[in-house]
Amino acid sequence: MHMDNQVNSRRGTLVEDLSYQIEYILEKSPNAHCKIPNELILNNTGDYYQYDPSNTMIDGQSAPLTLNVPGSFMTLNALNKDIKLQFILSFNKQMNPLKHIPGERCINTQYGFKLSETIGCMESFDYIPEDEYGGKIEGAKLTISQRAYRVDDKIIFNFRIINLGKETARDILFKDILPEGVHLRLGGIYINGCHAYPEYVNIKGRLLIIKIQDIVRGNCEMLTLVCDMDENVKKGQVNIGCIAYLSSYVPLRRVEHTMKIIQSISNAKGIDALINC
Repeated sequence: MHMDNQVNSRRGTLVEDLSYQIEYILEKSPNAHCKIPNELILNNTGDYYQYDPSNTMIDGQSAPLTLNVPGSFMTLNALNKDIKLQFILSFNKQMNPLKHIPGERCINTQYGFKLSETIGCMESFDYIPEDEYGGKIEGAKLTISQRAYRVDDKIIFNFRIINLGKETARDILFKDILPEGVHLRLGGIYINGCHAYPEYVNIKGRLLIIKIQDIVRGNCEMLTLVCDMDENVKKGQVNIGCIAYLSSYVPLRRVEHTMKIIQSISNAKGIDALINC
């Protein structure tokens, strides 16, 4: 499945003059003690939205970025504090077929997302009505925690995702690049004990991207990955899950909306303890 191209099914409703003020929050890492940051690779914004470099800020400082250029990218890292990235996107009238720049498939991170992954899979640009959030700005607030254990010949990673915020969390993406030598079992993805819908799962080798249903205030989702492990798996590796989601959506005026996206990573779980079970 090509989630980047299929998740958003309402492109026909785009308003060509509408622009989006994006506030992208990288939350500080729960793994700062072992120097593992929450990362965002700034590669491209996909083939539906144009990027305006003149209005980009990082933590309140002007930072015109070079996006949508093959071979040119940078990485934001949040370790001991949150990082706020602000930029503006508008509907791409020319429909320039960037296709997320195929040459960048070799660029990835185990500790976060690529900008093309999150922007390419966000549905909400097209269809959220202005009264969906009622102009509220409290937003959703998800936390993600991980447990890992071994049962017979299986390795199981459990992720608990809870909404502690005021609003519903929408367009939730989960990402995991499994450690080398760890392989997802066929049908080994469960959400709240049930098999995940195949249309919401994108698997490319060790890379998993899963779209999770909206989580209302106070609710949680349990995501389980059931895996096998090679005898020759490398020691010293860790597994980390990442989430990105729409926290709030505030229509400021007819031609500009503000959207807050938050990215978080889970605690790290070492593979060595599972090998020695």
